[in-house]
Amino acid sequence: KQIQVGEPLWGQVAGTLRVAGRLEADETQIARVSAPVTGRITELSVVEGQTVKRSDIIARIHSTQLSEAQSNFLKAVSQRRLAERAVERARRLLEADVIGEAELQRREAELAQENAGLASLRDQLKLLGMSEGALERLETSRTVNSFSQVVATIDGTVMERKVTIGQFVQAAESVCVLADLSRLW
Repeated sequence: KQIQVGEPLWGQVAGTLRVAGRLEADETQIARVSAPVTGRITELSVVEGQTVKRSDIIARIHSTQLSEAQSNFLKAVSQRRLAERAVERARRLLEADVIGEAELQRREAELAQENAGLASLRDQLKLLGMSEGALERLETSRTVNSFSQVVATIDGTVMERKVTIGQFVQAAESVCVLADLSRLW
């Protein structure tokens, strides 16, 4: 009774299968955004689930480390200017036959040392998150700014925010996790 004989027919077979699953962001599209300097979080501009664009400001950090580095940079700029004037003065005195060639060379060596020190401090400020434009503004305005910005490194969604306003963070400490959710696993 259970077996039927006949011509096979084509038909729709449909069924629903419900199973547990989990979506994850593509790990190649995740960015951990970290603090460029040690300091205290004074502003926080994002919440979990918020969409951000590359270069959007995520947080602001007040950093004495940054202000000290800027102050040292400004001192080095002043020292370099002083060394440049000393070299120019020595050239004029050498032309007037008041000093010897050795004195000019000594002052040129001092200028080279000041330039090397200034380049080192410039690199240090870049590592602390200052752009070339910000360095030029610092050099011309001679005004120390102890605030640093944490910016988004990719377009994406804030998956996790790891800090709060008023929290003290170390340089390279994670502030938030961003993920591009256009492709999921």
